[in-house]
Amino acid sequence: MEADLSGFNIDAPRWDQRTFLGRVKHFLNITDPRTVFVSERELDWAKDGGCAPRHPSGAAAVCQEAV
Repeated sequence: MEADLSGFNIDAPRWDQRTFLGRVKHFLNITDPRTVFVSERELDWAKDGGCAPRHPSGAAAVCQEAV
C-alpha cells in the first residue's frame, strides 16, 4: 500500500501565508526558541561547526578556542 502524495508540494508553505494566523504558525514552526538565549557570536560559531564533534562515548570534546 502506497501513500497518496499527489497533493504534496515541498516548496509550498503548510499554512496560508495570506493570513496572520498562517504566518504566525509558520514562524513558530521554523523558529528554534533556544536561539533566544545565546549571543549572535555563539550562533555563528555553532553554525560554523563549533570546535569538534562529541566523542562516541558521549563526552564533549575539549575545545581550544573559547567563545
